[in-house]
Amino acid sequence: PEAPLAPVAAPEPAATVDAASENAVDAPEKAARSGHMLTIVIALASVLGLILLAGQLVMLNRTRIAAEIPEARPTLEAACRTFGCQVGWPTDIALIRTEWSELAQVPEHPNLIQLSATAKNHAQYGQSYPMLEVSLKDADDQVLIRKVFTPKEYLKKDDFKLEHFNANSEVKITMRLDAGKIRPMGYSLYWFYP
Repeated sequence: PEAPLAPVAAPEPAATVDAASENAVDAPEKAARSGHMLTIVIALASVLGLILLAGQLVMLNRTRIAAEIPEARPTLEAACRTFGCQVGWPTDIALIRTEWSELAQVPEHPNLIQLSATAKNHAQYGQSYPMLEVSLKDADDQVLIRKVFTPKEYLKKDDFKLEHFNANSEVKITMRLDAGKIRPMGYSLYWFYP
């Protein structure tokens, strides 16, 4: 006779319930962990964004920062070398004035006149050299000739090499101009930035 078949034990339903309950318990923990990771990623992205924004503001205002904090100029210039920009000099034309000027004929040269002047930078910081417009006028104050000179044209070589107008400093200008047959009775000097 054949041996009776032994009953096969069915899998316990409790094991299935335990796995399901474990998954149910792990789900909130996983959600909490991923929520913390998301918070950390967003915080890091925000900090990086603030750093980039601050850097952009510094680069946009680099000229003013270098003027107000001269010690920062070397650092800003080094950063600009990396990013392919330049740290310019301020251009506050209201703080550049003619302190003294004179127009005179050059002896033995009837067509030449000599313009002598002293310009001063009244700013507490260095500035870019401005352009100089010279107007020669007749007795009725009408302009006969008007010419614009670049800093390279009106400055002495040593002054031009400096590349900027030092704070609270003066620069002396002496130029000989060929006025042709015109005999000016007056003149004016006008400083400006293009």
